[in-house]
Amino acid sequence: IEDGRDVWHQHRFFGKWNDTPIMAPMALMNREVFTEIGGYDKNFIAAQAENDIIMRIYALGGKVILGRDAFVYIGHRACHIGGIPGEHKSMIRQYYVADRQVLENAWVKEGYGCYGPGGSRLKQYTISKTRLKPVEPFVNAGITEFTQGPKGEGEIRWE
Repeated sequence: IEDGRDVWHQHRFFGKWNDTPIMAPMALMNREVFTEIGGYDKNFIAAQAENDIIMRIYALGGKVILGRDAFVYIGHRACHIGGIPGEHKSMIRQYYVADRQVLENAWVKEGYGCYGPGGSRLKQYTISKTRLKPVEPFVNAGITEFTQGPKGEGEIRWE
């Protein structure tokens, strides 16, 4: 349930496309699996990290099980928009867009497929079964004492 709507069918890598992997807006796993997949990638600032984790679980041969009788309420508007002062709302949207690009760079292959009108080649995007870029995990030592992600390192990934 997201903002009062049942959206389980929309949580896929590319929205409503049925032939793309199911993504979990919330996940439970044991510590061994979390360690095996490399934990969180520090390149994600505000969004999409959970989708990257799910894709890495798929890459290990794991699966996503949707608990139809479970209830998790995610108030995106309240968390990301409603509770944020006006001058920072556009920053959250920019982080979301930037993080989506990080996700796609890690998992989506770009190539050329069939020919389109006028003989031009049409771009084709394929979701890889293995991650195309290595995970950059957080360093656990002193994790509560300093920022490790791109924002903390001074890298600005938005215009």
